[in-house]
Formats: sequence, structure tokens, C-alpha cells
Amino acid sequence: MNHTGVYEIAIYSLEGVLMQSQQLINKSEVLLNDFENGVYLVKVTQGNYSSNTKIIVNLSLIHI
Repeated sequence: MNHTGVYEIAIYSLEGVLMQSQQLINKSEVLLNDFENGVYLVKVTQGNYSSNTKIIVNLSLIHI
């Protein structure tokens, strides 16, 4: 996958519910601040190429 250009990012819950979808242009960051802790499925598409992966969101703060 080329690291420049237009990407379509889709993030799904493990139940298959679309949580977020956006188009990115020459950008490699997606903010997940509004997501609850958990595991999500991510599909990245650019042209005819697509890639699927799982991500773990853990926004818990560690107090020392």
C-alpha cells in the first residue's frame, strides 16, 4: 500500500457494527478518543487494495 494518497478507513465493532468511517488524504492517524476500551476491526482501502486488522483500544490511565 502506498503511504501517500487517498485512504478509506472503516472501523467496526466485533459485532460488525460500523463505528467510524472516514477518508484520509496523505494522513496516517485516526483519533480514537471517543471509543470505549475494547477490540475493533479495521479495514483500510486504497484503490483496489485493502487490508484488515484488529486493534485494541485501551484509554485507561495508570495512576502511580
